Amino acid sequence: MALHGELARAWELRVRPEEIVEWRHRVTETVKEWDVARGAEDTVSLGVTELLSNVHRHAGDPHCWLRLRRLGAFVVVSVDDRFPQAPRVVEPGPSALGGRGLWLLRVMVDGHIGWVRTDEGKRIWFSAGPSDAPTESGA
Repeated sequence: MALHGELARAWELRVRPEEIVEWRHRVTETVKEWDVARGAEDTVSLGVTELLSNVHRHAGDPHCWLRLRRLGAFVVVSVDDRFPQAPRVVEPGPSALGGRGLWLLRVMVDGHIGWVRTDEGKRIWFSAGPSDAPTESGA
């Protein structure tokens, strides 16, 4: 779907753990079609995995919307779920068994992550772009 020069895709889904890898591949293929920087492609793939995993683990309802939107050299990813509680994005301690996913994603996207409450729950989003691409040393 093209919106005034933008590229966008949206899917309504029920998150099932066994299908998260399939969604990861689907968004990777979409970002490849959009010819976005390789680092952004990897970041989007990992971020979608984290956000969908969080819907499965925390939302209490597997229904969500997954949206991708390309804005120039950037891809904005958002997931709307039915759980209104704010996501926890804190640096975990060295002995923590979990809780690293959103914190790592925030680091990967240089802080370009956020969330808002919606009528039905919340939307969490992040953007990835060329600055997320790995750089070659000595180049």
